[in-house]
Amino acid sequence: MRPSTLAAASLGALLAICGTSARAQERGAYLEHNGSLGGFVTLGGEYSALVVTGCVFCANGKAVDGFDAILDVGGTLAVGQSGSELILRGRLVFLSHARGESLLFGYRKYFGRDDFKTFAGFDLMGTFEPVKTIGARASFGAIWDFSSIMGLWLDAGASFGVGAGRRFGAEINLGFQARTYLFE
Repeated sequence: MRPSTLAAASLGALLAICGTSARAQERGAYLEHNGSLGGFVTLGGEYSALVVTGCVFCANGKAVDGFDAILDVGGTLAVGQSGSELILRGRLVFLSHARGESLLFGYRKYFGRDDFKTFAGFDLMGTFEPVKTIGARASFGAIWDFSSIMGLWLDAGASFGVGAGRRFGAEINLGFQARTYLFE
């Protein structure tokens, strides 16, 4: 499936799932994510540097670096009453030397209670291609909740991993999130 087709299908599914509930309408200007279950799609760019070796500490590896396009599709689950979410996302890297897939699981903490919030996110990241690594990702950004069930965000992040080589990445992403409060 082409990345543009995957992004369009994901966006359509998110909008269909996240219909407005009476509880979400009652929220008005108080745009907390407490009690929400959501989905998101992001598009972004990343500069990555890879050292492909048979072992992490070998010096004879082949170094590869360059700019990549990335597509993330995932889900969120609000935890607690303090604007926090658990996040699971699949990442596809394309249009570059480092085509591949990653799986990320993490935590995002929001700061603020209005339609414009900042956040910090921390993820465990497993990369499957082009080199198998496990590592971490940290990101910081801002989200604009233009309704109680939808928001746009911009974030910047950095990641690293070790395994059958070494990997470092620095990225910037634009994301769309849709939420439902059906399980409150």
